Amino acid sequence: MSNKLNHSITPWLLALLLCHHAAGQDNSWPKPSRPIVNQAGYNVGEAKRFVCYGAKDGTSFGVYLAKDAANDNAAPLFKAAIQGYAGDFTAFNPQASKDEYVIKVEDAGVSHPFWIADHLMEKLSSRLAYQFFIDVRGSEDPKASPARITGGGPARDGGGQTLEALYQSLFYASNPALFDRWTVELRDIHTPDLIDLILWNAEFCYHNVDYNGGNGSQHKTWFDYETIRVFGYQGEPLQDFDRQNMLDQLAAVCAAYHTFLKPYLDEETYRKYRKACLERWEKYDRHKEVRYWVNSKKWIDAGYREFNEQGNAFGQGLFRNLMMYLSEKNEPDGQPDKFLRYAQACAEDIIKNWVFKAGGVHVADGTK
Repeated sequence: MSNKLNHSITPWLLALLLCHHAAGQDNSWPKPSRPIVNQAGYNVGEAKRFVCYGAKDGTSFGVYLAKDAANDNAAPLFKAAIQGYAGDFTAFNPQASKDEYVIKVEDAGVSHPFWIADHLMEKLSSRLAYQFFIDVRGSEDPKASPARITGGGPARDGGGQTLEALYQSLFYASNPALFDRWTVELRDIHTPDLIDLILWNAEFCYHNVDYNGGNGSQHKTWFDYETIRVFGYQGEPLQDFDRQNMLDQLAAVCAAYHTFLKPYLDEETYRKYRKACLERWEKYDRHKEVRYWVNSKKWIDAGYREFNEQGNAFGQGLFRNLMMYLSEKNEPDGQPDKFLRYAQACAEDIIKNWVFKAGGVHVADGTK
C-alpha cells in the first residue's frame, strides 16, 4: 500500500488540472493519455471519475479487476463512454470488495490499480493526517524547549499559526473507533496514537504557558530572520513566542477530558491544566477576539493588520471559550456561564466587525 500511496497524489492533481482545462481544448492530440485515476481509490456510493486526456467523446471504457488487466478476453464489470476527456463510473459500487480495479480505455491503455471500498478515503487520509502531526508537530519529549523546536513546537511558527491540540481533539472525537485501531507509532502501544499526540501537545503547552524566549524559527544564521515573527499589541513590548496560544490548546484538552480523555489523562494532570487556564484567561486576553496581534517580516504578511493568518485565527476566541464552557459545566465549582458569555461576545464581535469579501477578511471600517 505504501508504494501506491506515495505515487497517488501526482496523478490525482494532474487529473484535476486536466478536468479544469478539458472544456477549452480540442481533440487534436495524436494519442490519448493513459487513464488517470485517483490511484488510492474511491468511496462506495460516491463520485468516481477518471481523466483520459485527448480521448474523443464517445470513446468506450470499462472497469475491470486488476488481475484481469492483461486479459483481453475478460468482460468489463462496468462500461460507459468518455465525455469531455472524463469517464464517470459513479454507478459502479461493488460491496464489501477487497479487490483492486483498473480502467481500460480503447487505444489509451490501462490505468493504475485502485480500490473501491466503504469510507476508503477517510481511512487512508485520516491516518496520513495524524502521521503528519507525529512527524512534524510532535516529539518524544513534552518538556522540550521551544528554542529547540523549529516553529516553536506543536503550534507552528512560534505558536502563532495553528492549534494542534484543538484540531486533534476534534479529529479524534469525529470517529473514535477509527483512531482506536492505530496504536503502535507513538510511545504507548496500548494507547491510540492520536491520543498520545493530544497528550504530548497538552504537556508541551502546559510547560510553556509562561515561556518568554525565542523559538526554532528565528533563523539567526539565514539572512536576517531573527524577528521573522513577533507577537504583541502595537505600542507594547513584543514577544517571540505566542505563549497565550498555549491556553487555547489546554482549553481543548480540558473539554476533551470530560468526553473521551479520562481513560488516558489522570485527574491531577487535568486539574493542573484547568488551573493554568483559569489563572491566566483574562490576563492573556483569551476572553475575547484578538486582532492586530502579529508583526512579521514574512513577505505575505501585512503586519499588525494581519488577523486571518497568524496569532489568533478568525473565530479563535469563540472556539477557546466554548471549549472552556464545555469543561466548566462539568465542574462542581465551574463557571460555565462566564465562558458562555465570553463566547457570545466573541460571536457578536465577529458579526459586527468582520465581513467576508473577495480577497480575504475585511474589518467593517474597510481596512483589510
